[in-house]
Amino acid sequence: MRYVQKLGTNRGAWREVFEPQNVALSVMGIPQTQDLIAHGKEEYEEHCIGCHGAKGDGNGLAATFLFPRPRDFTIGVFKFRSTPSGSLPTDGDLFRTITRGVRWTAMPTWHEVPDKERLAVITYIKTFSTRWKEEKPEPPLVLPPPPPATPELLARGKQLYVKAKCWECHGDAGRGDGPSADQLKDDFKFPIRPADFTKGQFKGGSHVTDIYRTMTLGLDGTPMPSFADSMNDEERWAISYFVLSFSAWADPLTGQKLQLSPQTKASLNSPDVRADHPRLALDPERESAGVARVDDRKPRVYYPGVPE
Repeated sequence: MRYVQKLGTNRGAWREVFEPQNVALSVMGIPQTQDLIAHGKEEYEEHCIGCHGAKGDGNGLAATFLFPRPRDFTIGVFKFRSTPSGSLPTDGDLFRTITRGVRWTAMPTWHEVPDKERLAVITYIKTFSTRWKEEKPEPPLVLPPPPPATPELLARGKQLYVKAKCWECHGDAGRGDGPSADQLKDDFKFPIRPADFTKGQFKGGSHVTDIYRTMTLGLDGTPMPSFADSMNDEERWAISYFVLSFSAWADPLTGQKLQLSPQTKASLNSPDVRADHPRLALDPERESAGVARVDDRKPRVYYPGVPE
């Protein structure tokens, strides 16, 4: 029942800016002590066993009803990593996935579970695969700050999208409906769908840095490769921004374009407007025509009864 109640939290773009879910940890080490593993087993059986199964093989009682299927921990292959393609993830990578969940899947956010319990679950998950005893995660990628988005960078990204044949899977309009989409399978031979870019929400995170990380490292166990060897940094940033442009001015749940006035778009595009947090959400009715007011604008209402 607790899991079913959580499924509603998967919907909505608010998840991308909900602070308790926003963790960015790569360098993190959790001791594999017997006490912590035993505690992790208790938490796993309470929260995870229904989907991932008693053996951690992704064959829980609910697995047959889920698409995509739950992660098989016995293989030791993970999509969402800050480490190079083919490497194990860091403990920080696993903590981030457990905390924020995976968008558009049955994996919910577990941010409300205390930190200690989430850390314990990670130690237990690592007992399912011998890879954790035989290998160490490679050093994580240090992500550079993104360059400013410019029309020139977007135009370059559009060219690269065609050149790299991204459209074959993701489609010309980025809806995940390319000519190869219906034929794709993951490494376990299960069908897998390409991301629909028009929704603006991605399984590994929806900031341009998250897209750049995926372009650089790939998604192990899926047909999505790493482009670290075939594209330079500037090209990967360009295509990352272009991927995000598919969801510009769109409803994150339906993908349909929002009916926004030219004045509102100008306000959102203005470098003087910061609207990257719910507390700073842009209210078009409070902005002047053309460009956004900054110094002389009306005070915003963060929440009912809580003015700026």
